[in-house]
Formats: sequence, structure tokens, C-alpha cells
Amino acid sequence: MKRFAASLGWSFFALAIGLLQVWCLLGYAALDKQSKFIPQRLLLDSGLLFFSTTLIATFSLDFAFSRKTSRTLLLHWLVYFIFPAIVVSVSILVYSVCSIGHPKLVPVLVAQLVVAAAAFAYAVILKFQHFRGRF
Repeated sequence: MKRFAASLGWSFFALAIGLLQVWCLLGYAALDKQSKFIPQRLLLDSGLLFFSTTLIATFSLDFAFSRKTSRTLLLHWLVYFIFPAIVVSVSILVYSVCSIGHPKLVPVLVAQLVVAAAAFAYAVILKFQHFRGRF
């Protein structure tokens, strides 16, 4: 239980730092009364996708090069290559849709939340595995 709490705590810390764009936009809107916080702008900028992609890429590279990783197990290929490749591909697709035209906001929001939830779950699970040997 202690290692799960540690992995969850680490993930929330990474989430707070990674969503710095949101905190900055909220701070600017609070300080400058003439500017408004526009959630659509934040959504179409795809900051959540970039954070999720960075989080997954960092974890997959970190654990892929660790000594505990087996290069022959299919599960390890799934965890360290296939799942991150799927998330990065979906992120590129959603960002392309956001930057090319005027997408519908609800599907973009759902796609970004799914990618972010997958990245968060990926981070918690991998940190849980990492902290297994420490506690």
C-alpha cells in the first residue's frame, strides 16, 4: 500500500508540474482583468496531449533501458513500445485535427481526456512497479 501511495503521489506531482500551461493561463486571467480565460483555446492548443506524450515517452524510455527489463517478453514490448506508440499516434492525430481546421470541441475534449487518463494510469502502474523494490 505504501508503494501505491508513493507512485500515486509522484504521479500527482508530475501532473501539477506538467499542467503548468493551465496554471499560467488561469493566473494571467486572474491578474489581468482585461484578458479572459478561454477554455476552447486551451483545448485547441493541446497542452494536455503534449504533457501526456512527454510523460509516457519519459517512462517508457526510463524503464526500457533499466536492467530489470526483459527484451524478449511480449508484455514488455507492449508496455514499453506498442502502448506509447499508440498514444503518440493518437496525440499527433488529435493535434493535427486541432491545428488544421475548426474541430468539434466535444470529440477533441474526449480524445484528450482519454489520452491523459491513459498516460496517468501508465505512470501510476510503472511507478508502482518501480517502487516495488524500494518499500
